[in-house]
Amino acid sequence: MSRRVQQIALGVVVWIGLAGVGFAELFSYAARPGTTGVASPTIAPMPMPRLRMILHPRCACSRASLRELERLLAHLAAPIDARVVFVGPDGGDHALLDQARAIAGLGIEQDPSGTTARALGAETSGDVVFYDASGALRFHGGLTAVRGHEGPSSARQAIVDLSAQRAPSTTVTAAFGCRLGGTP
Repeated sequence: MSRRVQQIALGVVVWIGLAGVGFAELFSYAARPGTTGVASPTIAPMPMPRLRMILHPRCACSRASLRELERLLAHLAAPIDARVVFVGPDGGDHALLDQARAIAGLGIEQDPSGTTARALGAETSGDVVFYDASGALRFHGGLTAVRGHEGPSSARQAIVDLSAQRAPSTTVTAAFGCRLGGTP
């Protein structure tokens, strides 16, 4: 084999190796959950269950989280007070706000200082808390199985079961998204 062919072969092997490392790192990042704070175990009772999704308006993962929330709300048999809370001093991605506005029955709140997010124990964009009508925390975590990807998850089914009172205990899952209070 000529020296030139050996150099090309070595270059191809190095390129394939670097590409493999890059893809492995991307997958590792997508599968790495964000941090989860401690949500209050109880809040004031209300006539219906409450769900809050906390979003960083500039997190690329927020679109998938909102689509999963829309799917979840469509599967609930009983009405709930569902709201998305946007954290940060600016509106961020206006398309994301429009996406949230298009979801039937979903309220929108702005949380410029992150006070509401901290009170709910949210530290990662896409974090969800679900309280039953008595005010007991029944779910805390994210709806997506990995960062920025839609699809079935145990979280969605857990909230459906909890809202129908078919699940006996509180469910906690990982949230996948950008850190709140910082840059995505």
